[in-house]
Amino acid sequence: MLVAVFRELAGLVVDDGSLALAIIAVDNETGEHYPIRTLLTAVIPPEYLEGTLASPEGGDVTLRIWLHDHGDKTRLTLHQGPFTPEFRDMTIDGWELSFQKIDSILAGGAS
Repeated sequence: MLVAVFRELAGLVVDDGSLALAIIAVDNETGEHYPIRTLLTAVIPPEYLEGTLASPEGGDVTLRIWLHDHGDKTRLTLHQGPFTPEFRDMTIDGWELSFQKIDSILAGGAS
């Protein structure tokens, strides 16, 4: 399954007084939509985000994003899990596609 995320389907929302990152992933083969909501549990502007989301396998998945200043560039370090091998591979594919889209947007290309 190849999943896409479109920027018009992503954003920050206030959910019951808490800040959440909300996206809708779209299965490129079936067109089915999968809402994904990560409740942000720690925010240290402008360098760190941490949140939890429900795993499709049950339990919680933790997402941690660090932003590191490198002069005129920013390095992003991302940790997310735990996952079974199947969901880990799908998550890797999803993040790689997302970073390719970000690169294209930053280069002035189409989303």
